[in-house]
Amino acid sequence: MRRSITAVIWPDQCLLCGVWLHEDAERGVCTACLAQIRPLRPEHLCRVCGQTGLAATEAVDRLCPACREAPPAFDAARAYAVYDASLRHLILHYKFKHQSRLHIPLGNHMGLALDTHFADEEISLVTHVPLHWRRRMQRGFDQTELLARFLARRSGRRHMALLKRTRHTPPQSTLDPTRRTANIRGTFTCRAPQKCRDHTVLLVDDILTTGATVDECARILKEAGVARVLVLTLARVELD
Repeated sequence: MRRSITAVIWPDQCLLCGVWLHEDAERGVCTACLAQIRPLRPEHLCRVCGQTGLAATEAVDRLCPACREAPPAFDAARAYAVYDASLRHLILHYKFKHQSRLHIPLGNHMGLALDTHFADEEISLVTHVPLHWRRRMQRGFDQTELLARFLARRSGRRHMALLKRTRHTPPQSTLDPTRRTANIRGTFTCRAPQKCRDHTVLLVDDILTTGATVDECARILKEAGVARVLVLTLARVELD
């Protein structure tokens, strides 16, 4: 009843097309606009990092050149969709314009990606790549934590904040790929190694570009005794 009254007094509009929203499940974006975002399919993806556009010559072992030469610490990474157009617009609003309500529709679609890509995995814990406390205070919330908690509830799994960011670093998006690994190295510690040993952990983040951040997080989790680390992100940046 409260939401219905609020919808009448402060009607909501889709951030993409501007249509008025009336459905309770539509939080900041309409169903029609979400349906236009094409999810990534398992075909033609690197079986480890999830990079798109795997060439036919690489189809034998389904590994991209980067994963073949230097395998990452995580066991597999997948994303809901490519980081472009509509999804990029939604993520920028979600992170930087106080649109925390978007974690519900975006989380629902991440849940579909979880069902598609990791259906056969025995995931026992869900965790997230945490913000530093300074950035969390500036933003008012941790966008990946909201997504991770939503996915845990949706899938009936347990969420646990396993990682802590120990120092404030420049955003990875402001750095070129060659500096991202050095920037993030030594930034995380594991909060509860005794509680995650031998588990298969789903690590949630918003955007995967070079994979340096989730690779560092996976390295810390593996050192703490985690058996497998599976990465799920909202979006994947297509690299040349």
